[in-house]
Amino acid sequence: PKARAAAMRALELDDSIAGVYFSLAIVRFLYDWDWAGAEAEIQRGLRLAPNDAAGQFLYGEWLVVMGRLSEALQRLERALDLNPLSTPISANLAAAYYFTGQMDRALEQIRKTKELDPSFIAGSAFLAVLLARTGCYEEAIAEALECISLPGSDLRGRSTLALVYAIAGRTEE
Repeated sequence: PKARAAAMRALELDDSIAGVYFSLAIVRFLYDWDWAGAEAEIQRGLRLAPNDAAGQFLYGEWLVVMGRLSEALQRLERALDLNPLSTPISANLAAAYYFTGQMDRALEQIRKTKELDPSFIAGSAFLAVLLARTGCYEEAIAEALECISLPGSDLRGRSTLALVYAIAGRTEE
């Protein structure tokens, strides 16, 4: 409610700021589950700022959830072009490649993500899972153990290790 109220107040003050529409889209998307409303807000924001990496990223994520994966890839690739140092954009692009069955591209992208920031927990966790999905179990387990060692990754790291063990068929562990 506070985010919605703040966004609505911001629109009253100045309806020409793209980020306000993106904020409102997040409220509609994640809290209201108003899919059409979220897309409309994203598109309003992108009309104002077509080169906004955060807006392109948000649209890409929305498109993934909607199952519109080829469109999602275009938006996420555009977002990464606009902000090539963003680890969240890079990791989510890797996930979109995975969802479209492009495992080689997914692995390549998530490795680039890890190069950008070796301490990015989500990147390390997703790399471990992708490695396990390709049958590289020992490498995946090592990556998951590395993920556990990252500051702040206790739950994410442990759940990643559990998933990797499960994929590897090592259910006792």
